[in-house]
Amino acid sequence: MPQSPVSAVKKTTETPDAPQHKSVKVANPALLLTITALDTTWRTFVPVIGGVALGVWFDNMWATKPVFTIILLAIGVAIAAYLVYRQFKAVQL
Repeated sequence: MPQSPVSAVKKTTETPDAPQHKSVKVANPALLLTITALDTTWRTFVPVIGGVALGVWFDNMWATKPVFTIILLAIGVAIAAYLVYRQFKAVQL
């Protein structure tokens, strides 16, 4: 009995499972850990320090001390946590 067109299309368009993201392959796990730790520093400090600096500037400009500093500090911490989470999710040993 001939194959239906739908099943023939399914068989020809199926592909093997491809990885969802590229992982970093390093021969030495200690080197990978060191690189990851160094890369994590900008992901933590830039949003936090940037949020505080911007908050202080807004507070001085509008005389609302410490409202914007606290709000932008919290936003910076949340952004830093998200960036570090994405980084560690992408790194595989």
